Amino acid sequence: MDGREVLASMLIRVVANAGLAVLLSCPGFGQSAVLPVFEVASIRPNLNGLSAPLDIGPNRFGAMGMSLDVLIQWAYEVRDFQVTGGPDWLKTTRYDVQAKTEKSVSQSELRLMLQTLLADRCHLQLHRATKEFSGYALTIRTDPSCKPRRKVLAAAIFRFARGES
Repeated sequence: MDGREVLASMLIRVVANAGLAVLLSCPGFGQSAVLPVFEVASIRPNLNGLSAPLDIGPNRFGAMGMSLDVLIQWAYEVRDFQVTGGPDWLKTTRYDVQAKTEKSVSQSELRLMLQTLLADRCHLQLHRATKEFSGYALTIRTDPSCKPRRKVLAAAIFRFARGES
């Protein structure tokens, strides 16, 4: 090998190693993403039986007398029928949650922080799945034969107002 081939070979190895280092430093490839956490947080059983609406501020999250089911719904932005499984006490046992952040954060960041808190303190594990449900769709029919006639409808209303059937 002459000098150029050796230099080209070394350059290829340096570029390949640098590319591998960049890939491994990305959250999806080598390291896990850092999850946001509250600076201070407490989850305690609600002993007094009182409850209050969620207390959400730029640097705080508070819940008094809330079930874990409701906290999961708020944290993951899902509705009641979308949370399935889990023990019975998930919907019945009430908790008080108080948490503060270091700085002001958005509501979406508060949701992520609550997800992390539920996973750490309550050992919450979730599984997302798609389920099919049956339902009805109400639509407006455009067929002219289905439209009520105004005169017939007006006469029926007039008869009803006079007490006739």
